Amino acid sequence: MNGLLMNLRAGRRLLFLRRLGSADYRICADQLVLLIALLTALWFFADWLRAPADAALNVYAFADYGLLWLCLLFAAYLVSRWGRMPEAALGLPILILSAALPLTILMLALETLDVAPRVLMWIAVGYWSWLSLAVARAAYLIMGRSVAGALGGFLLTAVMSALPLLVVGLGEFWDAVPESAAAEFPAPVIDGEAVLYRQPALMERTLAALRPQRPSVNDAYFIGFAGDASQAVFAKEVAYARALSDQIFDTRDRSLALVNNPATAEDTPIASVTNLKTALRRLGQMMNPAEDALVLFLTSHGSDEFELAVNFAPLALNPLTPEQLKAGLDESGIKWRIIIVSACYSGGYVAGLRDPYTVVMTAAAADRTSFGCDTDRDFTYFGEAYFRDELAQGVPLLRAFDNAAARIAQRERDEGLTPSLPQLFVGDEIAARLPLWEAAWHERRCAARVSAC
Repeated sequence: MNGLLMNLRAGRRLLFLRRLGSADYRICADQLVLLIALLTALWFFADWLRAPADAALNVYAFADYGLLWLCLLFAAYLVSRWGRMPEAALGLPILILSAALPLTILMLALETLDVAPRVLMWIAVGYWSWLSLAVARAAYLIMGRSVAGALGGFLLTAVMSALPLLVVGLGEFWDAVPESAAAEFPAPVIDGEAVLYRQPALMERTLAALRPQRPSVNDAYFIGFAGDASQAVFAKEVAYARALSDQIFDTRDRSLALVNNPATAEDTPIASVTNLKTALRRLGQMMNPAEDALVLFLTSHGSDEFELAVNFAPLALNPLTPEQLKAGLDESGIKWRIIIVSACYSGGYVAGLRDPYTVVMTAAAADRTSFGCDTDRDFTYFGEAYFRDELAQGVPLLRAFDNAAARIAQRERDEGLTPSLPQLFVGDEIAARLPLWEAAWHERRCAARVSAC
């Protein structure tokens, strides 16, 4: 223990450029093993604290860290051979790890603060820059205060240590998605060719059943898009949102669902980019652009490249991008749009869809994930908070979003999750129209159900 304290003090001196001599640290194999164990345990428990409640242990992360330590030791061995200084084989990694331990504790503590992603990026840049400076100084001291030795030792250590980070990476010890997920949610078994050939007739039958708009009435139309067949939560969410829309937006017989789910493949059009564009084009022909509105709800997995997953194995379907959606909406001629996107990184859809006549709501910011995509759930976190807990209780559209965002933020804090930060954009023109539409929809509900009002 005395040796560990001595080495940690040496690491602090190394970080803050204070005088450090060979008598200020202890070189022995026990110290090296202890420092490696402490750093590994630190990352292990840091990952555990950040992981969601249902996370599973990822044993492969131990191999990732083991490779990193092995490359560091091999680099120190090469430095010792090159500089003909055998003590560098243990001394260099001990000094580096002694500096890395308190620096890592500081970085992890800063990461627990609720700060913007850009700030987190600068924390990481500062961590690696400061650690690199410590490595260079450690090499300088171990190599007999030789500038050439310090430069060579630093470059060799940096390259060898960076290789596993670049090639393999450092996996997290606790995975949010268990490795058994593929077995738990097997790919749906469908006749892909039959499903594809069925789509034109199925779409035509579905669209033909829609009622036309009513003159001088602010009609709303609803499209639900459940993009990923691997988890039933998306299909369930669309079914609920459609039924709710029929009730509160008066879209009964003016709503349709595009769903990727083996249970509905016989009678419901699949969620594909082609079918979505077909639906938008037909609705654009049926709607009065001056007075009617489209409510479009998209739910699926999302990527940090802002692609909405469109998966229905074994069909090879293209993902949906903001550019494709914008093009489909513009080509349809639909002017007034209420677009709700529930997916990870869905905030990336806001910039491409915003205009004065559009509302865009997303489950997450462009650089954040959302939560609740489990096949045994009826809703994602966003769908539950927005549709079930707010809209279904009669809360107006925009206030329902604000309330849902607050609910989600509290839930994420309670569960120790990184905030998803749902996003809302409201165009100036549609902001003035929404209260009038909602009043008209409410009046029609009251007329249909006098006893409820």
